[in-house]
Amino acid sequence: MSPAQRRALWAYRFFMGTSNAQFTRGVFLIYLVAHGRSLFQMGLLEACFHASRLLTDVPLGSLADRIGRRAVITGACWPARWARR
Repeated sequence: MSPAQRRALWAYRFFMGTSNAQFTRGVFLIYLVAHGRSLFQMGLLEACFHASRLLTDVPLGSLADRIGRRAVITGACWPARWARR
């Protein structure tokens, strides 16, 4: 294996390890506890998060396959832009 291939493999493993670790989940729970949320409320918010991912990942993934990933990401940013106004 060449040095370039080793670097690429290390970078891939690092990316997969950190992206699957979901560090933000712990921070989110600490944030909710600091703001006085109950365990039921925390569970409900977590369930809403996973339900929204379930309902959007597959349709947006198939749309990205048809029209392109960049177009879907750009389109998904528009509601956030309008919400800031």
